[in-house]
Amino acid sequence: MSNFISSIAGGSFSEMPPVSKVMPLPTSTTGASPALPPRCSSTMKRGGVVVQSATVPPDHPETLGAKLAAKGLRLIDAPVSGGDIGAKEARLVIMTGGDAAAFARAKPLFELMGKNIALLGGAGAGQH
Repeated sequence: MSNFISSIAGGSFSEMPPVSKVMPLPTSTTGASPALPPRCSSTMKRGGVVVQSATVPPDHPETLGAKLAAKGLRLIDAPVSGGDIGAKEARLVIMTGGDAAAFARAKPLFELMGKNIALLGGAGAGQH
């Protein structure tokens, strides 16, 4: 992921502004409650936005969002549709859930990946 983001930014991953950094989040398909990745609290500043782009049960973003909020961070759940061709051609459909301010901060990243981008409601709404 860092090579992809670095190539978009035209520089090294470490030189990118904090709002631009992307951190993969582990996901669980077992129904277990999502864990808060330790790097979120140790490397992200308060007010940072975490984007979870995975298909998970709707309660996962709600739970993870609450855990992140306790650390001063915000979550946008953003599952995508369009497959590998859509990803390669930046034509993904991105269905998001979260607060409007966090969505506005993450939208430039989404626009690099797709053209049909919608904020559907609060955390978990992208999964419905």
